Amino acid sequence: MNTADYNGRKLVLCEDQTPGFSTRITAEVKDGCFFITGRDEGAAVQAFIGVPGYEYYYICDRENTEKLFALLAAGGEDPMETIGRVYSGMDCAARFRRFCEENQITCRFDTKH
Repeated sequence: MNTADYNGRKLVLCEDQTPGFSTRITAEVKDGCFFITGRDEGAAVQAFIGVPGYEYYYICDRENTEKLFALLAAGGEDPMETIGRVYSGMDCAARFRRFCEENQITCRFDTKH
């Protein structure tokens, strides 16, 4: 599977806003690598970690993106459509991380304040 064929595909997995908190989580493919990017903001974030907002990332290199997409494409499904269907909602990043751990897919985690 050539994951570069998916370059530029982007999905919104979660977008939610309540008083004092907002979140947006997206999935996309760039340069054949899969990214999940989350951004949380608001008073609740300030109270919890001491900054008004932060971003976090799950980044799969090309080899692990290919492994991920091969698993998600089982049965001929589009892997990005599967991600959008299976990994959406507030806990999508945690569920995605568990899936990767269970299937020996390595994704680097990083944050930015």
